[in-house]
Amino acid sequence: MVCRPKEYGGLGVLDTDKFARALRLRWPWYEWKEPNKLWVGLGNPCTEEDMDFFYASTTIILGNGAKTPFWDSPWLLGQKPKDIAPLIYEASTCKNWKVREALHGDAWILKIGRNTIVSGAHILQFFTLWMLVHDLHLDQQTDDDIIWKHANDGSYSAATAYKAQFLGLTLSPMDFMIWKAWAPPKIKFFAWLAIQDRIWTADRLERRGWQNCGLCPLCKRVGETGAHLFYKCRYTIRLWNSVILEFGLAHMDTSSWHLDGSVLEWWEKRTCLQNPNRRALASLTMLVSWTIWNERNARVFRHKSAPPPVLLRAIINDVKLWVIAGAKKLGCILVRE
Repeated sequence: MVCRPKEYGGLGVLDTDKFARALRLRWPWYEWKEPNKLWVGLGNPCTEEDMDFFYASTTIILGNGAKTPFWDSPWLLGQKPKDIAPLIYEASTCKNWKVREALHGDAWILKIGRNTIVSGAHILQFFTLWMLVHDLHLDQQTDDDIIWKHANDGSYSAATAYKAQFLGLTLSPMDFMIWKAWAPPKIKFFAWLAIQDRIWTADRLERRGWQNCGLCPLCKRVGETGAHLFYKCRYTIRLWNSVILEFGLAHMDTSSWHLDGSVLEWWEKRTCLQNPNRRALASLTMLVSWTIWNERNARVFRHKSAPPPVLLRAIINDVKLWVIAGAKKLGCILVRE
């Protein structure tokens, strides 16, 4: 989760395994694009999984067949001949040649091992492959080419190869809820943890058998959970109502917050597209939640407490500082002060 890109709900920390694969794919790319390099033909460090990903990320344009691997590349109707006829591939005594060499005089047939024990499956696979290639005509005047699917210009890059390995993941709303809003990095990281219910509230500590505060330190009535702490606690609601009044956020109504089932659901509603000043609210939600968390920690660890008006004044001062530091969207609601 940590190594996922931010748009997929992660922190964007580099996944070294995926990045190493992205770098290794430079070898087969240059084997195609610059075959005159001295090391071409001596092998490359790519694994079978690397090559499967490489060919899934590329489109082969067959010309004279001089560059295209006969068995290992998906040049035949988008399939690899070794996948079409795996038994014939196993029986072949030459597995590393190119399409032009293999098709010249049906050489791929002549290289089927004579000691192969032929079964019905061998015959079926042989004729399946033969019917696909026997009428194939190569264009001797055109070189083979390959196109990288993940770039507009069709050229490989390590950056696009890295990002392509995350395709298929579900896009996360946290990209807009956190990362595209203005806030200090440590508060963004806190928000990322809070939204996923990964901060150390009493319920999580209890599940692990660790010492905890039990009841919510703010209201002393309900067991502490992330949902209760950030939007259900009566102390939190009182603070939020003061914030709403102070900044003129009349469209926000705390009376229905108790219906939200998770911190993620509640946070997403505060920052959805329907809300005016969406980015300002995203920053403000992080700031208020951070302030509540700090007040909670002050009560648990330092045995100090402050009423909502004191926290409201701290929030107003922080908003002013954030605007000076670069939170321009927050300035839109600060004007209403």
